[in-house]
Amino acid sequence: VHSGNYGALLADYPAMGIVYQALPTCPGQKYLLSFWLKNPTGGSGELFQVNWNTNSPTTTNTIFSLINPGAFGFTNYNFVVAATGTNTTLQLGGNNSPGYFGLDDVSVTPIPPPSFTSVTAASNSIAFTWATLAQVGYLVQYTTNLSPPNWVNLGGSLTAGSNSLTLLDTNAFN
Repeated sequence: VHSGNYGALLADYPAMGIVYQALPTCPGQKYLLSFWLKNPTGGSGELFQVNWNTNSPTTTNTIFSLINPGAFGFTNYNFVVAATGTNTTLQLGGNNSPGYFGLDDVSVTPIPPPSFTSVTAASNSIAFTWATLAQVGYLVQYTTNLSPPNWVNLGGSLTAGSNSLTLLDTNAFN
């Protein structure tokens, strides 16, 4: 296991073994899907797959797939996914004929919609603070006129380390 007392081993089987969970979701809401995966023995005949929004047995929406990867220790994978209905099914599956895939710490967390919690101005600077979700990247953009379709990035991408993020623009009023 990566942490705690329990994890899942997905090993050799004639067909892919699948674990799945039906989740209550809000249509249009974005979520951070996170899990830890390990493959201690690389080789052929290996497949690991993640499907999201598979609400019927005939629907497959693959968001991640590993085919015959080399050996690797526990690695954290993160994806931003969106719900299309009030219930969403998450499937994680694997088949590993020379060994096994270790799967642990699977989580699906709602990402708060962007909304400023404070805006402060001083001399030529302005600071924006907004609610965030840790491990999610954010990009602030601006324009001088709301009618053009071209927005300009204000700095680079920022990755949240906690539940809020602040951006200081030191040249805001020039």
